[in-house]
Parts: sequence; C-alpha cells; structure tokens
Amino acid sequence: MSTRTEIENLTGFYYITFTCYKWIPMFSELNFYDRIYHYFTKLIEKGETISAYVIMPNHLHFIMFHEEETGKLKSLVSNLKRFLAYEIVEKYKSTFNHSRLAQLSEAITEVERKKNQLHRVFENSFDVKWCASEKFIIQKLNYIHNNPIQPKWNLATIPSEYFHSSALFYETGNLESAKIPLVHWQQRRWQEYDKEH
Repeated sequence: MSTRTEIENLTGFYYITFTCYKWIPMFSELNFYDRIYHYFTKLIEKGETISAYVIMPNHLHFIMFHEEETGKLKSLVSNLKRFLAYEIVEKYKSTFNHSRLAQLSEAITEVERKKNQLHRVFENSFDVKWCASEKFIIQKLNYIHNNPIQPKWNLATIPSEYFHSSALFYETGNLESAKIPLVHWQQRRWQEYDKEH
C-alpha cells in the first residue's frame, strides 16, 4: 500500500487522512460512523492516543499521538483501512447493493485480483504527516474542525454542530461530547514532557 508521505515510526503526533474510492460517500451511505469509532477505540486499546478527528461522508482525518513502542505506524493505519474495507463490503452485501459492489470490483486490476483482492474501498494511498510543531498541530486541528462547514459540504453552520467531530470537545472540554475517549493534544504533549523530565 502506497502512502503520500514516507512514514517514520517516531514518538509524536501524526495527522492522518484516508479517502473512500473515487470520493464515494460510503461512510454516510452505510451510516458507518459507529464502526469507525469502534476501530478508533481499538487503536486506543493498543496504546495510541486520538486527539482530534472528523469523519466526513467519504473521508476522515484524525490526529493521533503514536509511541514507537506500540508498533509500526504504517501497519496500524494499513490494518485500520483493511478492517474498515472488509466491513464496508460486507455491509453492501447485506443490503444487496450490487451496483456499488460491482463498481468497487471493477476498480481491481488483474494483478490485485490474483492476490485475492476483490474490491477497492479506499484510494490506494493514505496521507500521514508528522506534526513537527505546535503551529502545524493547530493548523490541522482547525482544518479538521472547519471541514464540515465548508460550502462544498455544508454539513453544519458552526464546527461544534457537526456530530462526527471532536470540535465540541475542544469547545467545551466535555469528554461526554465525544464518541471516543479523546485526549486534548496539549494534555498529551505535557504527559510526554513529564515522562521525559
């Protein structure tokens, strides 16, 4: 699986994005949000920290604090995509959406088919960016939370109104507003600082 940036396996924050094949709104079409939250929780159980997220109809962004000891970042994200892809295909099968399954199947090359890959659910590459500064984290945090209110989406009038986002958590500090156990990026940063000193 290719990536749009070379993935290191350093301890720190990463901004991660992946996208449904041809920007098809599979997440909204299948009301798939709870399954994404489920796998976010699995990442947390493996020792990762999710600090921000937005799940859009056809793509998702999240900021994750990764520690070297928890495993290879590329493998973690690749497995997340693989598990989600399997469940998406199964859900299309259970709803008898043959036209969508055919569309995802037609995207598979002969080489991929020989490797037993039958459907393309996500774009081949995913974007992983090392957050090298506070400025970069804040920039990506704002981008994530403002994504739903952009004119091309118009999913909410203000960021905190969009349900599948960490915006309300950052506005109120109320963890109950989040669908997963989030850790504010500043809190996570100071936890790491305390470990080092």
